[in-house]
Amino acid sequence: MADTMFLIMVLLTSLIVAVAMTSGASFAMRYYGRRFEREERRAATVIGASFGLLLPAMYCAENLLPGKPGELVATGLMIAICLIAAGIVWRTLARGRNA
Repeated sequence: MADTMFLIMVLLTSLIVAVAMTSGASFAMRYYGRRFEREERRAATVIGASFGLLLPAMYCAENLLPGKPGELVATGLMIAICLIAAGIVWRTLARGRNA
């Protein structure tokens, strides 16, 4: 029962983080860019979703593989999520400016 409640709290926290990061990223892009186009909205959504995925990915990796292997997999997942999100955001914003 306690594990289920903790998993629910992890998922709710990640949802709140995703919404907060999406809102914060969209506000920053609108404030500094003085525009809010479709590409920037998509980039803000990717940023929020990637930060929202970090907590559940870390939790699942460390519970499926306890000990040092779980920590290594969790760290690898976190780095991979950040790099993939940065690549998607970079391509999305570069394509929006060149079009």
